[in-house]
Amino acid sequence: MKIKKYYNITVYALAFLAGILLATAMLLVNYEVFMRYFLNYSAAWVIEVCELILLFITFLGAAWLLKEDGHVTVDIVHSHLNQKTRAVLDIGTSILALVVCLVLTWYSAASTVDHLQREATLVRSLTLPKGMLLVVIPLGFLMVSIQFFIRAWGYIKNWEAPMTENSEPGEDK
Repeated sequence: MKIKKYYNITVYALAFLAGILLATAMLLVNYEVFMRYFLNYSAAWVIEVCELILLFITFLGAAWLLKEDGHVTVDIVHSHLNQKTRAVLDIGTSILALVVCLVLTWYSAASTVDHLQREATLVRSLTLPKGMLLVVIPLGFLMVSIQFFIRAWGYIKNWEAPMTENSEPGEDK
């Protein structure tokens, strides 16, 4: 399916961009430390840029992290359930998370549009258009919403499929 292929390419591209931003933040912090301790000069903009980079890393990488099952999970109860009950729980939590992410996508998009229309600015040592900085939030929530839909659909699709001892609902077989 071409749409899923393009979605996957987009998820990996956004995660790659998040990785580049992480490396950039690391270099900027090293620059700030060097300048402060060896040249007695502090660039105030470095901290602000790193704060914004952290925002971007979070929302650009979230869908990839969900796709790769990299989120921290507490499975004390989940691991003691039988496969059918786990499947129902996984479907329910994926659908609930999908709904929550869609609501957050809607409200963050509305807020971003409002900031863009008002031409709001973030004024500190750097003056930046706030709306352009917030664009990453609805984008990230939209990508995570799509990933939760894919996850829920995989669990539903495999609901009736015979499961082997080692298989989990939602896995591609």
